[in-house]
Formats: sequence, C-alpha cells, structure tokens
Amino acid sequence: MEAENKSGIYTIISKITGQIYVGQTNNFKSRWYNHERELRKNIHYNYRLQEIYNTYGPEDLVFSVLEYCDPVKLNNREQFYIDNLNPEINMTDKAVSGGGRRPRNYSDIYLVSPDGRVFTEIENLSKFCVENDICYTSFFHMLNHAKYRKTAIGWSLIEDYNEPEFTIEMSDLSKNDTILDIL
Repeated sequence: MEAENKSGIYTIISKITGQIYVGQTNNFKSRWYNHERELRKNIHYNYRLQEIYNTYGPEDLVFSVLEYCDPVKLNNREQFYIDNLNPEINMTDKAVSGGGRRPRNYSDIYLVSPDGRVFTEIENLSKFCVENDICYTSFFHMLNHAKYRKTAIGWSLIEDYNEPEFTIEMSDLSKNDTILDIL
C-alpha cells in the first residue's frame, strides 16, 4: 500500500450490505492491519463492524483511502465525510481520534448506574454504551484511568464494592412498612 505512512480519511465498506465505516489515521497500512487483526480475533471495539465481519467474512470488507490530509485536519475532514456519507457502521456521528483505545473485557468491575443498578462485567464497551445511551469516550476514560477518574455522566466506578449482606425477616415488618423503612 503506497499510502502507508500518510495520514488521511478512509472507509471500510461492506460489499454485501453497502454499509460504510469512516475513519481517520496517521498510517493507512497499520490502521488496516489493526482493524483486520481485531476483527479476526473477534475483539473489535466497534461491534457493528465486528457483526458484519462475523456474518459475511473478511472478503466482504473493502478498505479504501478517501483523502490524504495533514494530521491537524483529520477530525475536520473525517467530520465532513461523516456528515456527507452518513456511515451506518460508525459508533458516533462525531469525528474523534481513537487515541489508541483497545478493546477489553471489563470483568471484576463494580459500575453503578445513576438509577442504582450494579454492573460487574462489560463484555463489549461500545455496545454497552450504545445500549445505555452513554458517551463511549467518557466511559472509556473512566474505566481505563480509574486512578484519576471515578465518575462519568452520573455513573460511578467503585473499586471495593461488597454486596450488602442483610436479611429481613417477615416478622420484622409491620403491615405498612416498606423496604426503605427497614433499611
């Protein structure tokens, strides 16, 4: 690939579905290699792209250079293509540099949602964020930089969470008590 050390904007297109992914890179060859490697290992951070790969196989995806540009213009140019191509595979409609984020299975975590639900494992962070309508970048930084940041958008990361241990005997309840009255 002649463009290997150049920066710019690229697409990954599914030949079968016609769906598009738009991305940016400082090195086309290594970026395509990383996409292929993560897809082969079934660990790609973009679950939509992973599902297409798993369904139609590696031959279905076509990597193409859209434009070469200066690295300082990458976000601007990627946003232009996102706005004009409406890529269905992208996880967001905003251009953001990936910043080297790596997929990870978040197990043995204790994440508390704004409504009090506790999550102890997240298999696919991007899918979890889409399903819960939360910002991937904020969550990624909270989970990967917990030493510095413990909250994101009302969610909390608790390092030493212990399930509360208590039991309530029915005899302890009066007719009009609620569970909150007992606690």
